[in-house]
Amino acid sequence: MGFKAYGSDIEQRMVDYSQTNLDWVSGVKDIPTWRLETGDARKTSWQPPVAAVVSEIDLGDPLDEQPDSAQLERLQSEARKLIDEFLTNLQPQLKSNTPVVLAIPAWRIGREFTPAATLDDLESLGYNRVEFQHVNGNALLYARSGQYVGRKIIVLKRK
Repeated sequence: MGFKAYGSDIEQRMVDYSQTNLDWVSGVKDIPTWRLETGDARKTSWQPPVAAVVSEIDLGDPLDEQPDSAQLERLQSEARKLIDEFLTNLQPQLKSNTPVVLAIPAWRIGREFTPAATLDDLESLGYNRVEFQHVNGNALLYARSGQYVGRKIIVLKRK
């Protein structure tokens, strides 16, 4: 779409993986410039203007079974804290109506998924949730078969 991209991750290994993917894509298709670096999104200052933000929040511990209630509470608390700190840091760096797309963790409990419960606090953090006209927001959840941690996609706009 012609955007210049900036990517970061707190782990250098993930930055290296992204660099490998971008090197491959640029060999197949002409893409605009990008920059990658190791950084903590809870503290990073991005260079304006920021046209949009797309991020996957840390999914927490890998799970090979359904989390029990204590483990689920800990995972949700850690995810909420990370999301809140990221959005709080990001908010003053964005212009009004800048879209923010997040993949947040959701944990399988029985046959249902329980997402990190951050949506109630978004308004106080300076964001409005985008509701879709043709798609139920609950449908924006994906996980592989047998996986205990999935991702719920939420779209926000900076107030």
